[in-house]
Amino acid sequence: MRLSSLTGLVGVFITSALAVVSGAGCSRVVKATEIEPVPHPGYADIAPEAARSPEIIGFSHQGRPLVVEMFGCGPVRVYIIGGIHGDETEGRTDLHELRMALAESPLAGELTVRILHDMNPDGTAMKSRGNAADVDLNRNWPAKNFRPARNNETGLSPLSEVETAAAHADITKFDPALILVMHSIRSGPFVNFDGPASEPAAVFAGSAGWRVVPDMGYATPGSMGSYFGRDLGVPILTLEYKRGDESGRVLVQGLNAMAVGNRLQARHKADGPRNVDEVGN
Repeated sequence: MRLSSLTGLVGVFITSALAVVSGAGCSRVVKATEIEPVPHPGYADIAPEAARSPEIIGFSHQGRPLVVEMFGCGPVRVYIIGGIHGDETEGRTDLHELRMALAESPLAGELTVRILHDMNPDGTAMKSRGNAADVDLNRNWPAKNFRPARNNETGLSPLSEVETAAAHADITKFDPALILVMHSIRSGPFVNFDGPASEPAAVFAGSAGWRVVPDMGYATPGSMGSYFGRDLGVPILTLEYKRGDESGRVLVQGLNAMAVGNRLQARHKADGPRNVDEVGN
């Protein structure tokens, strides 16, 4: 997986996404008025058979569904995780702004965006960093640097948590060219990155008025960045919002800026665009 000059994705990210509708592929645009805000954390009444867009890819320890939506049908695939730590919810408004922008945009047929709204709905409900088993879901990935912690913060083994296993399966199947994960921190806002993602990180940060922090200053064994970015070479941006800042549009602006100056290269170009219906329940 390679990141090349990110030229001309303008009109692809913010102006060219099409919502995928069950059984319809990319046959029509889904307007923002047709999309109900996904409730947090009360997903419990959503039935799996009702989901395609949105879809349910799994359930948390306490039975809350892991909900994803997909926009567009192009060869360039971007995966966004709206929540991994339950006490870091500052990106929620921004994620909703992105959904609305994508849903209102016309078809261009070049981009597919898949959004996992909340990877840790139990943590969101409890306002805790970890899941219901008190495991940090950003330390539970099968990275080369995974080390089980005595306090079980990492889980007993990689992908031991149902939430991480479901997200891993979905991301692997989707095969993205770029991953964005939304966090928050008191010293934010800034962009941290792993893998070949220095260029999009700089462009995103410049547009948003954030700064780029290449190194968090502490070890992150078993993290998504370690696994996808360093081990697999998938560009991944960690978006660290400032704690307490609930303003939206930063994500839309940052992604649009990457589109203006750069272009993501789709994976496996020789294989042609992937049929989005391959990524299902």
